[in-house]
Amino acid sequence: MLLLTVAAMVIAGVWAQGDPAAKPCCAPHQMTMTLGDVGMAVMAQGPYPIDTFQEITYDYDAKKLYTAVHQRIAGSVNETVTRVLIDYGAHKQYTLVSDDTCYVEDHAEDMPAPCVPDNATFVGTVRFGGGANTMDTNVWEFPGTGDQLFKMVVTADASCTPVVYSMYGSDIFGMPGVSEQNFFYVNVKASIDDVSVLTLPASLTCGPMPSA
Repeated sequence: MLLLTVAAMVIAGVWAQGDPAAKPCCAPHQMTMTLGDVGMAVMAQGPYPIDTFQEITYDYDAKKLYTAVHQRIAGSVNETVTRVLIDYGAHKQYTLVSDDTCYVEDHAEDMPAPCVPDNATFVGTVRFGGGANTMDTNVWEFPGTGDQLFKMVVTADASCTPVVYSMYGSDIFGMPGVSEQNFFYVNVKASIDDVSVLTLPASLTCGPMPSA
């Protein structure tokens, strides 16, 4: 059985009454942000800790997403960094290994919209912080496939800025077994810092992804 993280416990069990008329909302179409990802997957070979953070450039209008994924190596302070550009319009994913090497593969999924889904259920309002330093957020939940359950926490103001995105169940993001993942959004900007990361350098030729 997976242990619930502190964030998951807050989302699941501690909320104010909130606005019963709260409606699903959308964040800006262009964002730059850092996404922390912690959790645990239980697979056939045993438990696998998830401890990463991602530097993300998101452009919903251009249908492109760039991320630099920092994966902590279990049992050490070292990490690996993988840079990925997904072109949802062309249905291609590019993995950038170095400045002069990249691999390309098909990517069939549609780009996730920056919105709370229409089928989400409003759970309530959570107030982060204390005293004069607080932030009101709305909590939503919606089902995935099979036993999957997703929860979204967004700011309660008109910006609908993402704060936390949690999920648990089987085959989350194609990961075999049962897993729980909690994404924490920090340094969110409603703009793109460096638009160049959304375009491959003209001099770069990408080959097919090597087989395992």
